[in-house]
Amino acid sequence: MAEYTVGLDPGQTVDPTAIAVVQRIDGGTKPLYRCGHLERLPLNTTYPDVITHTRRLLQQSPLLGRAELVLDLTGIGRPVGDMFRQEGLHPIKVTITAGHEEKIGERGEHHVAKLILVSQVQALLHDGRLQIQKDLADAPVLRSELEDFRATVSDSGRWTFGARSGAHDDLVLALSLAVWRANKRGSGRIDPSVLVRSAQIRTRHSLDNFSSNDASAELRMLHIRAISRGR
Repeated sequence: MAEYTVGLDPGQTVDPTAIAVVQRIDGGTKPLYRCGHLERLPLNTTYPDVITHTRRLLQQSPLLGRAELVLDLTGIGRPVGDMFRQEGLHPIKVTITAGHEEKIGERGEHHVAKLILVSQVQALLHDGRLQIQKDLADAPVLRSELEDFRATVSDSGRWTFGARSGAHDDLVLALSLAVWRANKRGSGRIDPSVLVRSAQIRTRHSLDNFSSNDASAELRMLHIRAISRGR
């Protein structure tokens, strides 16, 4: 498993493309996860330009040779995922679903419930094991997106999990994808009842542990280089 994971939520006409970089740190009884880079590309950035930008990011230290890319296919479809592969990026492809299940499709694409993705972020924040670099320009936006998430259940007992109407969730999803992949090593299936409880009561309390200044110097420099390019 790579030391760094890059979560990428491609934008469409109303949502920007969002990128989150997470570093997994082993050595204690449980791993820590540190997010030292958050980024949103301008609206209407073309997919070829997104691919070019992502490749440039992955070619920089400390990500070069030490990172995996996780791509959200939801809403953009397999052809865009194929564009990334054709350009040599070979992302882990994920389609975000409703419900509370996770499975792998016939072509190796992952189908993961949004409940699993976002609740995992909330649980790690709650435990103090997910640390967000607090001086990132988009950290307040990420916090706002997390606060906007709601869990609802239909009359048939089907759970859905998402932002309130009209709100964005691009940074949350990019971070969730990175954390999900970084946490795959040694992780088992999470009981749905635990996830639902997390979705209902943990959000605001978990944000007490939201930020830190603990990103590595290498990751800090990566972020500085990325935002200084003047897109």
